[in-house]
Amino acid sequence: MAEITLGQVTATLAARPSPAVAASAPTRQSAVLNVSEAKARASFSFEEPDYVPDDFGFDEAAFVDSPGEMVLLRYSSQRGSLVLVFAPLSRFQRGEDGKRRYLVVGESLVELTVEGAPAALAQQGGALGIVWEKGGRLNHILGQGISEFELGRIAASVR
Repeated sequence: MAEITLGQVTATLAARPSPAVAASAPTRQSAVLNVSEAKARASFSFEEPDYVPDDFGFDEAAFVDSPGEMVLLRYSSQRGSLVLVFAPLSRFQRGEDGKRRYLVVGESLVELTVEGAPAALAQQGGALGIVWEKGGRLNHILGQGISEFELGRIAASVR
């Protein structure tokens, strides 16, 4: 099992769930919003990244409050999509081994840094994801049709 400790949370590589397991997963309550509405609902602070490739436009935000609070921002272009996930570190409870885990679906998990902070890069087929902690929250960017360089640049621009 690949793991990368980010700080308070450990990113843990997880296999893609089977369709039967995914279908039985509990549904999360969410609302489709704009960024201002998502900020008003969240108990933690987050900002849109200062950099997103010029051909990507903002689509929508979502606030999820069950089983724990998180905000998602979605962007898209002709070449792909981006989803930014923000969640307060307090959302992640300690397991029996004392670690707070964040499961990352992927084929591989590689250690890197985002502005000096420990981070994890996951790859699943043509999709890439970067996970790191900043400002008392977990940040996760998922990208399809975007390079690792662009993904890193987006991550570095998150305040």
